[in-house]
Amino acid sequence: MCHPHPDFGGSRHSSLIVALCESLAGLGVAALRFDTSGPGPGALEETAAALDALAAHLPGLPLGIAGYSFGANLAAWTAAGDGRVRAAALVAPGATGGRPLPPAAEVPGLVVVAAGDDTVFPLSGLRAWLGDAPRTALVVLEGADHLFAGRTPEAGLAAATALAARL
Repeated sequence: MCHPHPDFGGSRHSSLIVALCESLAGLGVAALRFDTSGPGPGALEETAAALDALAAHLPGLPLGIAGYSFGANLAAWTAAGDGRVRAAALVAPGATGGRPLPPAAEVPGLVVVAAGDDTVFPLSGLRAWLGDAPRTALVVLEGADHLFAGRTPEAGLAAATALAARL
């Protein structure tokens, strides 16, 4: 689970990341929360190392990845570049740290959970990014903002359910 931007308080303890992991556990899916050092190439390396650790700890099980905001960008790039990843759940994704998202068609088993009233990464931009990429799903929580205020359990469950179904 890739957390929001650490410069804005994001960590493995962020409420939406915790809700997502708890929802995955409820569905019988193992999850790993970890911290990254922040934007830059080191964050992608740390994400790949976390995926390696999970794969080593649970050999033979299908791998998925998820992230929220800044973490969704990390998850998307990791999924697009690692053939072991079967599915990716991106919650409120968008370009962060000056790095755009990879092409949606390159992200396996892609599901996006979007906030209908997100002013940080507006829904119109996410729809344009998804385009007609195959095997993608978009779940919109109408009335939610980028922080999913009051709706983190709902956002976590939506992402977890979609990710588990794609593994």
